Amino acid sequence: MGLSCEGCDARERLMADENKAFIKERIVGREMTRGRAMKYVLTALLCGIVFGAASFATLFFAGVYIGKPVLQRMLQADAAAAEATVTETPAAEAGVPHTGSAEGMTEVPGSESGITPGNEPGGALESAGAAGASESEEETAESESAADVSPQETEDRQPESAAEQPEESQSGARISKQEIIEIVGLEMDQRSFDEKDVEKLSGTVSRMAEDWQKYLVCIESVSSGKTWFDDIVENKSEYSGVIVRVTEEEADILTVYGAVSRAEELRIVLADGSSYQGSLLQSSRTDGLAMIRIASDEEQGIFLPEGLEAVPMSEELPEKGDMLMCLGAPLGRVGSLDMGCVGYVRDKVPYIDRNLQLISSVMSIHPEKGSFAFSTDGRLAGMALENISQEEGEDCGCIVSISCLEDIIEKLTGGEKMALTGISGVAVSRETADGKAPEGLYITAVQTDSPAYNAGVRRGDILLSLNGKSISGDQTLKELLGEISAGDEVRLIIRRSLSESDYREIEYELKTGSR
Repeated sequence: MGLSCEGCDARERLMADENKAFIKERIVGREMTRGRAMKYVLTALLCGIVFGAASFATLFFAGVYIGKPVLQRMLQADAAAAEATVTETPAAEAGVPHTGSAEGMTEVPGSESGITPGNEPGGALESAGAAGASESEEETAESESAADVSPQETEDRQPESAAEQPEESQSGARISKQEIIEIVGLEMDQRSFDEKDVEKLSGTVSRMAEDWQKYLVCIESVSSGKTWFDDIVENKSEYSGVIVRVTEEEADILTVYGAVSRAEELRIVLADGSSYQGSLLQSSRTDGLAMIRIASDEEQGIFLPEGLEAVPMSEELPEKGDMLMCLGAPLGRVGSLDMGCVGYVRDKVPYIDRNLQLISSVMSIHPEKGSFAFSTDGRLAGMALENISQEEGEDCGCIVSISCLEDIIEKLTGGEKMALTGISGVAVSRETADGKAPEGLYITAVQTDSPAYNAGVRRGDILLSLNGKSISGDQTLKELLGEISAGDEVRLIIRRSLSESDYREIEYELKTGSR
C-alpha cells in the first residue's frame, strides 16, 4: 500500500513537470508574429467599441427619458391654467354662481345680474323681435320650468361647481416647486421611451438639414501645377458656399477667401447635382470673404434651375442656450454637419475699421473650408471666418454674426472694394470719458503696413473725426468708411496723450486701402 502511494506521488510530480515545460515552451516562449499581434489588437478594439456603444446608448436614453416628460408635463400644466382662467372669467364678470356652462345658467332670486335663459343675449334679440305679440306656448313652458327651480336646488348645485373650479385653477396657476418635483418624478416612473422616440428626434434633425441644404453649394477650386518631371497636373480643392442672391439669370454665392485665392477655375455644384462655371465678383482678404457668380447663357444652352433660393438671413443675435446647426464643412469636409449650443455671445469686439459680434458655440468649426451656422428657424445666423481667432479648446469656436457682415456682403455683390484705414478701437462716450478723455474712438490696435500705420497713427490715440465728421460711436467709423471708396484721400484728426491731463491734436492725410 505504501509503494502504491509513492508511485502516485511520482506520477503527479512527473505530470506537473511536463505541464511546466509545456507552458514554458509553447506559451511563454512562443514567438509574437504579426498576425497574432493584429488578432490581439482587433480583439481589444472590438471590446472597446462594444462597451463604448453600450455606455453611450445608456446615457442617451437616460437624457431623453428625463427631459421630454418634464417639458410635456410643464406644457400641460400651463394649458390647464389657461383653460381654468377662461372658464372662470364669465362667472366672475357676471357676479353670479354658475354650474360650469352657459346653457346651465338659472335664475337666482335676489341676483343683481338677472341672467335667465329668457334674457340672455340671444333671448333679448328674440323677445325684441316679438314685441306686441302674444307669447308662444314654448316660451311659457320655458319660463315655467325656470320658475320651478327652487332656490334650494340652485344652492345645492352651486357649491359643487364652485368647489371644482378653484381647485383646478389653483393646481394650474399656483403650482409650487414641490408639486413640480412630484409631477416630474411621477412622469419619470410612468413614461418609457423606446427606439421610435429616438428615431423621431433624429429624423427631425435630418429633415432640417436636408431642407437647408438647398442653400449650400460645393465649390471646386481648380489650379494647375507641375511635377518633378515637368508634367502639368490639375489640383482640385473643395470648399463650401451659400447662395445669398438669386435673379432669373444669375446667382451670387458667398464663400471664404481661400476658395478663390489661387483658383484658376471655379466649378460650382448645386444641391441638385447640376454644375456651373463660376466667376469671381470680388474678394476681401482682410475679412476672409469672397463672392462668386454663376449665370445663365442662352447661346450655350445653360440655364439656372427653377426654384433656386437665396438663404434668409437672421436679423437677431442668438442668445445663450440657443441651438445652432452648422452646415457646409464644419468637420473639415464639404457636406458635413454639426450641432451645438450657444455658450457665450460677445458684442462690440474690436476689429479692423469695425466691431464684430462673436458667437461661441460648442461644436466643430473649420473656417478654412466654409462653415455656416443656422438657427432653428432656418435662417443664416453667422459664419466662421479664418481671420478671426478661434476659441481655445477642442470642438469650440467662434462664429461671426451675419448681421455685422451685411454691408460687406452688399459691397462684394456689387463688385466693389471697401475702403480700409487699418484702425481697431472702442468707443469713448461722454459717460465713459468722465471728463478725463475726449469723446471719440480709442485706438486699441493698428494693422501693420496699413494706411493708418504708415501715416503714423499709434495705439492709444483717440480718433476724433474723419473728413470733418466727428466720431461719436463705435459704429460711426464703419458707416463713414462705407460712404467712400477704396483709394480715396481722407483726413483724420486724432488726439494723442502727452500726459495724464495734456492732449495734443494731430491731423493726418492718407489714402485709403482696400479690404
